[in-house]
Amino acid sequence: MQNWIFDFRSRSFVLLVILFLIVLALVYFEISEGFDQSVISFFAEYAGNPVLDIIMQSITESGDTFYMLGFGVIILLIKKNQKNWHHPDDSYASLHIAYRIHKMWC
Repeated sequence: MQNWIFDFRSRSFVLLVILFLIVLALVYFEISEGFDQSVISFFAEYAGNPVLDIIMQSITESGDTFYMLGFGVIILLIKKNQKNWHHPDDSYASLHIAYRIHKMWC
């Protein structure tokens, strides 16, 4: 990937962009219309199922909660342990990473 106009950092990024463009073309030219309709009819059959509705609601509502909870725990630990930190040259690599995250956000 070095002979392009500019250098890419990762091969996976280029593959993801190509995959996105392929899926975009499939949807734009309505090649995936049959699959879309079958998925819609499958979920339409199960609409109103209370157990499935609760499961889907809990999945969709907890999507961003886990990331925010993890971020909050990291920030809480950083604030709580800030007095006890050692110099980054010590063998505490995880604390050094948390310290850099803290400096980036505060």
